[in-house]
Amino acid sequence: MNTTTSSTIANGQTENARRRRGCLFYVKRGLKWLGIALIALVLLGVAYQTIATEIDKSTYSPRGQLYTVNGRQMHIVCRGEGSPTVVLQAGGAAESLWWYRVQQQLAEHTRVCAYDRAGLGWSEATSSPRDPVTIAAELHALLGEADMAEPYVMAGHSYGAILARVYAAQYPQDVTGVVVVDSLTVGGIASESELDQHKPAYYAAVAPVWLMQRLGVMRLLGPGTVRAMGYPPEIAPEIAALQSHNQTLDTDMLEKVCPRTGHSCKLRRQPKIWAIFRWRCCGRPNPTPRTTGRPSTPSPPFHRTA
Repeated sequence: MNTTTSSTIANGQTENARRRRGCLFYVKRGLKWLGIALIALVLLGVAYQTIATEIDKSTYSPRGQLYTVNGRQMHIVCRGEGSPTVVLQAGGAAESLWWYRVQQQLAEHTRVCAYDRAGLGWSEATSSPRDPVTIAAELHALLGEADMAEPYVMAGHSYGAILARVYAAQYPQDVTGVVVVDSLTVGGIASESELDQHKPAYYAAVAPVWLMQRLGVMRLLGPGTVRAMGYPPEIAPEIAALQSHNQTLDTDMLEKVCPRTGHSCKLRRQPKIWAIFRWRCCGRPNPTPRTTGRPSTPSPPFHRTA
């Protein structure tokens, strides 16, 4: 009797162990195939993004002219005739095409030029710091290469408005007016160490977008988003394609957080410009768009640097 009971118990324990092993087997196999599927989707996404980017390069050609600035090709497109020349500066992660409708209308009255900052649109990327002073110097060199006669009216939207003001402070003799549209605010972060405290939150916020960009997800969403903004059908796909390039997001990130490259980052002489980062990270409100005349003296914190 005892022998029979012991045998029954042993058989029951063996059966339970088999069931547990069976469940564990199916769980492991399910996780294995799930991992394989995720890896396959990642590889397909990366391949799709890479191939589509190369197709974009052959499908869409520069609408303006390319000039060599500091050994790199920079793109500028000009329309109309007259003086002063209006120079349009796009916001963050944006290129000259974002000004398409404005440029078409202004060109009926005067010369209007929109350009692509290094790493955006059809302008080649550069290893130079992406701080506003360096960007202003690159634009100054580009206008010189393109033989654009002064004076200029600098017009900028969002981050481009900051760049327009910096340019006016760096080259006041060339600028007869500044127009800012939905400009970023300046002021609030007094030092680089304070900026460092905000970087983790910024990188955490950007990480999902960075991943979707690499996997081609943003490319799928882009055309509908741009069309909803009211751009003409012949322009919307081109804007969406340029926005979908990995280089666009990478450049935007470099512009938002000036790289730590020793003494070469001139923003350290203008610490309040670090507020640009706080606005982008935390959503500070914009000032009312305004137009100013020729700056008689550079207004803080955009003083000239050597």
